[in-house]
Amino acid sequence: MITTIRVLVAGLLAAVCLTVAAAPAQAIIVVYDLKLDFSNVNNPSGTWAYYQGNTLLTHYTPVPTPLAAAVANGYWGVGPTDLNSSLMRATANGSAAPGWTDNDFLAGDMLVRTTDPSTGGPVNITWTAPSNGYFTYSGEIWYANPQAGPFGNDFLLSLNAGPAMESGSASIGQDLPNGVNFVNGLLPTIVLTGDVLTLRLSPTVLSPVGTLAGVNFVIDFVPAPEPATGMLLALGAAALLTCGWRRKR
Repeated sequence: MITTIRVLVAGLLAAVCLTVAAAPAQAIIVVYDLKLDFSNVNNPSGTWAYYQGNTLLTHYTPVPTPLAAAVANGYWGVGPTDLNSSLMRATANGSAAPGWTDNDFLAGDMLVRTTDPSTGGPVNITWTAPSNGYFTYSGEIWYANPQAGPFGNDFLLSLNAGPAMESGSASIGQDLPNGVNFVNGLLPTIVLTGDVLTLRLSPTVLSPVGTLAGVNFVIDFVPAPEPATGMLLALGAAALLTCGWRRKR
């Protein structure tokens, strides 16, 4: 029953969203940018949240590796002594840190250091829909490690733990100038309030240790206009009454 109601609601919302899309002058696009919205203070931060698996990351400073020279504001991670399962924003170009170059990252870039296979879960970056509406997205993942070898990161993007919307790997040769772009983001995706979009990064199967990745991730969200919200509530109530009537027959 719940699935049926959700399908009906999503169907009506799709019609409303198509109407909004057909009249761009009336559409309100809210841009959520992982890089620009990033916080060194709050987690969750607005619609974004940073996790190791299902555990919220904690902020630590300073960064306990030579990378510290390029990440002066610390990192979100699981402990103060290593960068396993961590998320941070660069404060300087990669060339500021011993061993890295500007082909690895630039000031302002988001960096994820995945956990090695022996210590816990992947890094999950989530975005939670603030209201009913639809979104498109864009972004890329790249290899931001200075080392050679069998290193890299797998990535997977999904809505409410459903089928993969994006998936792939970034490894040797796929540095900042040659990142792996998201390719399916132009197709509008309908969401209801509280739906969760998750970008998961984990080391490739062959990687013996965690690996640094660069991440660009931007979501263009169009909220459903207020009349649509009332219509959704009415449809939901009608669907519930219909289901109840069917049970009584």
